[in-house]
Amino acid sequence: MSIFGGKKRLNLGVIVGNSFGGYLSFDEYVDHFLLPFSPRFRNIDFSIATLNSVGVTDFLIFTDKDKEIVARYLMSSWPFLDFYVFDKLDLKTEFIEFFNEYANQKQVSMVGMINGGYPVWFNLRHYHQEYVKTKSTAFRWKDGEREACPLIVLDKNLFMKKMTAIIEKHDTLIEVPKFREEIDADMPVTDITDGYVIPFKSIEEYYRIHIDMIDSYLTYDQYNAYVPIRGEKARLVPATIARGCHFIHSIVGEDSDVSGKIQDSVIFSNVKIAPTAIVKNSIILPGNHIGAGAVIQNTIIDEFSGDNSIPNIERNVVIGNPKPSKRNEDYPKILNFGVTLIGKDVVIPARTEIGGNCYIESFVKPSKIAALRTIPDGKSILHDEPTPPTPPQLPKA
Repeated sequence: MSIFGGKKRLNLGVIVGNSFGGYLSFDEYVDHFLLPFSPRFRNIDFSIATLNSVGVTDFLIFTDKDKEIVARYLMSSWPFLDFYVFDKLDLKTEFIEFFNEYANQKQVSMVGMINGGYPVWFNLRHYHQEYVKTKSTAFRWKDGEREACPLIVLDKNLFMKKMTAIIEKHDTLIEVPKFREEIDADMPVTDITDGYVIPFKSIEEYYRIHIDMIDSYLTYDQYNAYVPIRGEKARLVPATIARGCHFIHSIVGEDSDVSGKIQDSVIFSNVKIAPTAIVKNSIILPGNHIGAGAVIQNTIIDEFSGDNSIPNIERNVVIGNPKPSKRNEDYPKILNFGVTLIGKDVVIPARTEIGGNCYIESFVKPSKIAALRTIPDGKSILHDEPTPPTPPQLPKA
């Protein structure tokens, strides 16, 4: 129940994701809910924290697929909140009956429908007096010419009326801006003037936001005191930076073990970097283990969910080229900014050399990479199977 009493109170969160793609291995995160963002969290964590800032403890999650993966992450990361996860089939067959019974039992008054596919993190307590005055309020974020509508707060009955119509009319999940149009495109608007809304639209934006974050991470960390993510229940395991490690202008997530030379990079949680390894201008997502003598520059390495007690980026591997000679041949509109992307659960065999603007698709077998050994600028190694498997669990983030 919401900490804000009275006849009208926001006491139910509904989280929807992104339906668009173009992120290569990042698209394998369900609706981008579970895409790691900042060294410690995932996109959906920020949206939960925003609604939880006004005491919301019950959440409905609408996901396109893989609801079990989403549910497992939420239950382990936010054990003190209640989540109900629905996929497209659930919405068509059982949501309306569920919601009518649930809303009466929980005495739902107002619903906050928020985007969980990119970070939406602000102090909703500051806007309580505004959204309780109307049946629906759209929250708008603006930065110059860029604009997004990441949150709508509306009356329970209005939400259910529109959801029923949408479920009957649409075959795909609807995003927050479209839901606003279905209700009333001219509904009252409240501008978000504090916190962080980061609707990145490409892998390049994701990369540059994280590299720029190095200079402002202390501000992000301090904001967590005002709108805490996972609150007092967060399990913090400090990172270990080895003696002799050259750690320069970088940030590192919890439960990581870092040696070697790290410069201008973002190292996520549960990452291991061996002595003599070099990581520069790169983003290393959770679970990876960089072997001794490896040189990683201008690269994003996606998550590794396997056993990381031994390196998955093996010894003396070289990845990245600060000045690649060409854009990616398979994805020229996506990988054209000088950064190589290594997909999920990839093992790079020892002494492999990979150039700039390259793409190694998720789950590619090491033998396929070893057969080539050298991958020039702009080249990709793609999976043989049309539908690669989904990893059974996520590494810690």
